[in-house]
Amino acid sequence: MKPRINPDRTPQRDYSKYAFTNRSLDSMEGEEWKDILMFDGYYSISNYGRLLAAPRPVNSITGKSYYTKEQIRKQFLTKSYNSYIGDYREQLSLHLRYEGQKYSFNVNRLVYEFFVAPPGTTMDNLLVVHKDGDNCNNRYDNLVLMNGTELYGHGLALKRRPRTGLKMKKANRQSSEKNAPRPIIKYSLDGKKLNEYDSVEQAALANDTSRGSIRMAAQQKVVQLHGSVYRFKDMPYHGEHAGFSYEKPVNQYNPEGKKIKTYQSVKEAGTQMGVDPNTISRCALRKSMTCGGFVWRYEGDSYNGEYKNKIKNKPKEIVQYNLDGKKVASFTSVNEAARLTGFSTAVLLDCANRKSKVAHGFVWRFQSDPYSGEYKNYRRGKPVTRHTREGEKIDTYPTIEAAARATGLTPDNIQKNVNGHNKTAGGFIWRFATAKEAQKLPAETAKHPGAGKGKQVIRYSLDGKKLAVYSSLMEAAKACGVNISGISAALDNQTRSAAGFVWRTRGNIYHGDLAQTPSPNKAHIVTQYDLTGHKLHVYKSTREAATVTGTSSSSISMVARGKLKTTGGFIWQYGDGPAKIDIKEYFAPTQRHIRKISKPVLKYSLAGELIKEYPSISEAARIEGIGLSRISGAINGKSKSAGGDYWKLRVE
Repeated sequence: MKPRINPDRTPQRDYSKYAFTNRSLDSMEGEEWKDILMFDGYYSISNYGRLLAAPRPVNSITGKSYYTKEQIRKQFLTKSYNSYIGDYREQLSLHLRYEGQKYSFNVNRLVYEFFVAPPGTTMDNLLVVHKDGDNCNNRYDNLVLMNGTELYGHGLALKRRPRTGLKMKKANRQSSEKNAPRPIIKYSLDGKKLNEYDSVEQAALANDTSRGSIRMAAQQKVVQLHGSVYRFKDMPYHGEHAGFSYEKPVNQYNPEGKKIKTYQSVKEAGTQMGVDPNTISRCALRKSMTCGGFVWRYEGDSYNGEYKNKIKNKPKEIVQYNLDGKKVASFTSVNEAARLTGFSTAVLLDCANRKSKVAHGFVWRFQSDPYSGEYKNYRRGKPVTRHTREGEKIDTYPTIEAAARATGLTPDNIQKNVNGHNKTAGGFIWRFATAKEAQKLPAETAKHPGAGKGKQVIRYSLDGKKLAVYSSLMEAAKACGVNISGISAALDNQTRSAAGFVWRTRGNIYHGDLAQTPSPNKAHIVTQYDLTGHKLHVYKSTREAATVTGTSSSSISMVARGKLKTTGGFIWQYGDGPAKIDIKEYFAPTQRHIRKISKPVLKYSLAGELIKEYPSISEAARIEGIGLSRISGAINGKSKSAGGDYWKLRVE
């Protein structure tokens, strides 16, 4: 979203003096360039904050290949209003595309990373700040790394922000005595004084938290912070929240006011109901009327049916039938049916409202609209046959869904192959079955995740301890708050568990085999290296690495699997790697690729004597300090020479 800028209060600035407005391919005086390695040398950043995009091959949507234009990329200037001094904070950023992916960077961080930061510097949770306060000046000598507290002090020194404290009147912010630091006192929950600090900044540093968090606690916008209470010195605390608990019981009511159940916390309620705990909390705080078709209230705040005539979309009981008209199960609402069966609410509603005949092999009706077997001869979809790549028939399935369940593929993947949108699905070729093939199929019997009604289901721990026995899958799902389709998939399956438990039918005893079997999706250790090849850290998984570094776990995985070279400014490898890796060897395939697609260029004197050969125009321009466009123009005949020399492409 573009910033909302009021032209009446926006000072008119002349940006022509800044490097980012110079989009000439000629290097500026003293300007140096470095490749951004994650883009395989196609993008380069300068120490003045300009970005060069080298020509690269791109495939269009029509399948044709072409080379992009060599250019200095345009930068985007965003502004946010600084009400303290009446002007705008500015930030320059770049938006790039490479191999189908989009990337965004703040220019100051790129310049600092490549021209200022010493090798091995970790920039996580730190800010790159402009020394002179001018965020458009991204020259390398104007950048410094700071944490949040240092940035706060920097803003005070430049007089671009007030001190932490009471909100000031605009006309008197800089001169008022209220702009001075305010002492902070830290208390235990029962009111015991623990410490005193001269300012919010000092309290934040001492307790390893942010100034904003301390300020919110001191202003009583939150009850406590990390188990302690903070107050400004003139606002004492006497233990009013001594009984505070992180978990507060919450009651569930139907719209008429009947209490259904009490949960120990919104987290427990959300887990068992399959609803976002934050949404339950909003309802319990009276910020919304209902959540999941129910009214919720924290313990001590009752509900007496005030909304019973105001709620338009009250939950309606829905019934599940097999195609013959036999009742399979009843649910208090469509949401409950979707949660327990794993089916989409939209699909169930379409069937219940008669917009579709069948949903997932069953007929669904609201309680007031019974079903009597009108669709008992209905067949769900067309039969499909699986073939080898050579065309040999393997087997036939009554539906695409049945084929997906049997082979472990997704119905969508098989459907695409049947329709000719992909070459294979799971390494096989799928086609709709012929009439002759379909006739050989046995009579179709619908099996749903709740099948096994009346069949005992036993829950085991992974090490083989018997935990509970249920009369049916439905009862097991309701008791444990687990999706019924998940239990069904793991039932009597020798290699699968659901919700951390093993599920078996009566007579099929489990002896703890899965506890000794490593999971195929077990997290992989991953090692982090800087761009000089030095080992920085070893993480237990890509997820842990992503949490610590702020980099996408999927991107880390792609680098570790060799799909990308770097991400987040680091190199990643699976396993506990060596202390140092050979950077030249690591990037050698990339450099070979660049050399393969780059055309060597020859430099001649005006007398026709060969002076030097460069692997590419970009390399020649970088070393000679001549604009890429000038060398390119000399090669293409638009000019006779560039930099006082002749230039030609080497002919193989």
